[in-house]
Amino acid sequence: MSIVIEEAKLEEIIRRVVREELLNLTINLILYVSDEEMKELENVFSEEDFKDGETVDGMKWLGQ
Repeated sequence: MSIVIEEAKLEEIIRRVVREELLNLTINLILYVSDEEMKELENVFSEEDFKDGETVDGMKWLGQ
């Protein structure tokens, strides 16, 4: 018994699996930040620091 799959469908499946694995890798490489560290970061950087258009929204970049 053999399975036949269209090339376009196979490419889509591979693309989806690779994207999922890259997202998992990215998530696993993100360092943990404690609540204390986050408060310190929020005190150092304000929203105004990021309105210059040079930053990327990470949630949009990850497709969420």
